[in-house]
Amino acid sequence: MSFLLSILLPFFVERYTHQQRVQIVQLYYENQRSVKDVFRKLRPTYGPHNRPSESTICKITEKFKGAATCWDVPSSGRPCTARSVENIAALTESVAEDRDNTLPSTANIIAPY
Repeated sequence: MSFLLSILLPFFVERYTHQQRVQIVQLYYENQRSVKDVFRKLRPTYGPHNRPSESTICKITEKFKGAATCWDVPSSGRPCTARSVENIAALTESVAEDRDNTLPSTANIIAPY
């Protein structure tokens, strides 16, 4: 994996859907609040390498405990515009065209001076 791709990969990772988060919270409470049991029970659904990590399960359940909802709660302040569909498409196209791009040149595609 190239260095540039390893830096950009977190931006391409999809968030968990509402249904997936509900499933995680349900399993959490069905298994007497055991994160390890939830992690094990998600293996048939997601496979051994694509399932949420234990820390992700903790974050989702803590968010549910705090807000009592699995929906994303809108944050206050200015909305983030860096992770838009257009920017992700531009990055994907740029990396596909030239894998030897440097990070500054790739960043220049998204936010030209």
